[in-house]
Amino acid sequence: MGVAYQMDDASPAHVVISHEAFLTLKRLHNEFEEVIETIEILNTPRLMKQIERSKKDVKAGRVCELSSPDDLDSIWE
Repeated sequence: MGVAYQMDDASPAHVVISHEAFLTLKRLHNEFEEVIETIEILNTPRLMKQIERSKKDVKAGRVCELSSPDDLDSIWE
């Protein structure tokens, strides 16, 4: 990962990284956010109960196939 920097007491630090390093950091940032979101879900009992209930609904065949957002209107009527 190409990183170059220069610091002295008189000026703020400047960091120069390659485009590849930038893309890697961006990808890692996104992955880190996903991990945090997953941990938050796993630590929310209400959401975990809803997920378990949904799994049971799928297993029991209580599902509806949707081909477009408009299909929701017929389900919610």
